Amino acid sequence: LLDLDAAVALMGEPGVYLRRGVARARAGDLPGADADFTRAVDRAPDHPAGYAHRGEARHRRGNLPAALDDYAAALALAPDFTDVLLA
Repeated sequence: LLDLDAAVALMGEPGVYLRRGVARARAGDLPGADADFTRAVDRAPDHPAGYAHRGEARHRRGNLPAALDDYAAALALAPDFTDVLLA
């Protein structure tokens, strides 16, 4: 995570937030993951992966309405996006 924190500080690109969010989710930091996925979505609202990952984090935190909204947004952008279909 330290390398990803440094990359975020230097670049702040959506993909870096997405990767750090995945690392945080794997480490059990779901609030931190949600925050990073939100930053990724804010910076790249036309990219379905941010919505899909944030939906998964929100689902795991028990926020099903918000998770469903994110899954719907991801599918609206990419109807065949398998990450959402398998969630």
